[in-house]
Amino acid sequence: MQRRSVPAELPIRHADAVAWACAAWPAADIKTISQSNWATTYRLSNGAASSYLKVLPLSQGSQIQRYAALAERFPQETPRLLASAPDRGWILLEDHGGTPLEGEPADRVDVAIALANLQLKAASDTAWLAQLRTVRLDDAVSDLLDFLRRPAQLSGAAHFLGAATATRYARLLRHRADLLGALVARAEILPPTVSHGDVHLGNVARLADGRLVMFDWDELAAGPAGLCLHGLMSGCAVGTALLRRMAAGTPAPQTVEGAIVDAYIDVLVQGGYATRAELLEALPGAMCAGQMRFVTSFGRFPGDTDLEDAADTLNQRLSDLLDLCDWLASKDPAQAISSADDYESQAEWQRAHRLIQDKLAHSPSDAALLRRYAKLSERLGYRDTAAEAWQELLKFSKDDAEAFAQLVQFQLDRLDMEASHELLTLARSRGIDSAALRALGERASLLMDCLAQADAPHGWPRVPISPTERDRGQLDASTQALILHLFRQQGAVQLDGVFTPTAMEQLQQAFAQQHSRHLNSQSPEDVLQVGNRRYMLTMTLDATFGSPSIVASGLYLPLMKELLGDECILGAYTAVVSLPGSTDQDPHKDHTPLFEEDGWHEGAPTFAAQVIVPLLELNELTGATAVYKGSQGFSYEAAAEALPFQVPEVPLGSCLLVDYAVAHFGRGNRSDQVRPILNLVYARPWFRDCRNYHLQPPLRFAPGFLSTADDTVRPLVSWWDLECRAALKASEPPG
Repeated sequence: MQRRSVPAELPIRHADAVAWACAAWPAADIKTISQSNWATTYRLSNGAASSYLKVLPLSQGSQIQRYAALAERFPQETPRLLASAPDRGWILLEDHGGTPLEGEPADRVDVAIALANLQLKAASDTAWLAQLRTVRLDDAVSDLLDFLRRPAQLSGAAHFLGAATATRYARLLRHRADLLGALVARAEILPPTVSHGDVHLGNVARLADGRLVMFDWDELAAGPAGLCLHGLMSGCAVGTALLRRMAAGTPAPQTVEGAIVDAYIDVLVQGGYATRAELLEALPGAMCAGQMRFVTSFGRFPGDTDLEDAADTLNQRLSDLLDLCDWLASKDPAQAISSADDYESQAEWQRAHRLIQDKLAHSPSDAALLRRYAKLSERLGYRDTAAEAWQELLKFSKDDAEAFAQLVQFQLDRLDMEASHELLTLARSRGIDSAALRALGERASLLMDCLAQADAPHGWPRVPISPTERDRGQLDASTQALILHLFRQQGAVQLDGVFTPTAMEQLQQAFAQQHSRHLNSQSPEDVLQVGNRRYMLTMTLDATFGSPSIVASGLYLPLMKELLGDECILGAYTAVVSLPGSTDQDPHKDHTPLFEEDGWHEGAPTFAAQVIVPLLELNELTGATAVYKGSQGFSYEAAAEALPFQVPEVPLGSCLLVDYAVAHFGRGNRSDQVRPILNLVYARPWFRDCRNYHLQPPLRFAPGFLSTADDTVRPLVSWWDLECRAALKASEPPG
């Protein structure tokens, strides 16, 4: 286990242990150098010399006794034992005097050689090995599963990982227990030797003469060689695959891992521990058993410190065991499919995808595998990979209606109308017909109509939102692609059918209640006049107007994030009210260009965009908003006004998306009704509207709103709270 240092100023917690150590080895200076669930270590210094006191759990008393015997037998490879009190969990070791390894690849190879030499010597001392705790290979898998299933209060994996994650690993590894058990059983052919249990570069130092010394032998045990290799290989999956290829006659690869296993095996073979063939056969199982033992050892020292570090280590090693199982399963066609089936049943899509991909590499013309691989790729969001798989499937199954439908959908989602038309035409020429293809043909026609209408000089970009999209609160990929294309091209687009009639009625009632004085006033105060009998007031975010369905709607917030970045904010939230008898506004842009210099603006990305939600139908009578399509590409109104303008009619329940740089003007209200529109301005996080908010704030919160706001809403509006707090603090008198 990796040790993590703690501040040296920590108070000494084990005064009796320190007093005992000082009686055996007088010290002038004592510092705590590490604390963990499994040990506390103190450094005792006296001039140029040092020693280390380790205070272990009482359950480790027998291990202290075993270490004493180890240190006696291997004085060149281990720190010298100065004193011990096994019944109290105390052990005092002389400073080995070495320097930490720097983590170079050669260091890992050197450690493997040193470990092999030590194990070679130990293998001949059978009497001493019999006194050590023996690693029982046949219990390795069951012990691991027991640790994963045990509840947190009984020192199970849930203590570190949480119940859900521990249960997940238990479920997945239980299904693969036979694979692990069969692999581990192969290690039985190796004779016992000593196992450190936790060999990594942090537990080894280099002496002045070049020799390596190993310390922290808390997991000392007897078992087959290879139990410790997982620590040098950062797991056992890569090592197992490497050793299996070597067993089949492939030379060790020119990698650090290849050098480690090659050097380790050479020492053991030359010393007569086992033959090369035996080691290549058995070491994968030994590594796997060692890693499982390492994982379960966490359960012996649960504690409450370093839980995050422990969880990271356990996740890495348990995931590596699953990688190992996947590699083993991939070698047997039936096992690979069975394992993939299990992964899919557990929604482990990534692992299922990897297994099917490996299987497909060996059976590239298997139509069933191609179909499965395509669907898994689609589920994981690998759209290009999925399309390639469907295309490949058509080579072997030329009349596959599903493959055609998926490929047409893929092209529609990219708004590649030409490619989708070619596919639909090809399917018809082959006599292929299905409800899905007919629906996609209709969808293609709709998209083409939307594009053509938007391109016409006086046409208006308008996209219908289907009831299905509205009900689930998410746009289809092709709808989103169409809207983004039209917005970037035209600077504005109308979305029809975003809100239900019931939702609009609720908004109308809430607006009338929140702003009754403004609706009845002919000369409203504390608001910005934006034209004749037309004014802008700041909305108050509350349960209605601050709801996710308005502020963070899945039908347009993802569009805003695509245009403005994932960290976009709601920069302003207002209503523009046009009273009966109002006249046309002058053409204008809602904000001046970001920079005064000429020539930079053309092609510049959007810095802010508005979502306009009419609370009364916009038409010739009530006064629609006239828009100059494409005017976002011109810095100033004069150039934009040379373009033709469009006057869209916007029914109740629809909304407009308008670039902040688009020129427009509101038409006069010739009806006898007050005409309010909600105006939500989304912006890049650095943009602040310096033009329109001198008389009123851009946002206003109802009491307690921010603390109770939905998680989708809070990140969009919390900037205003922070700026208000900063302004308030800045206004406080000094001191």
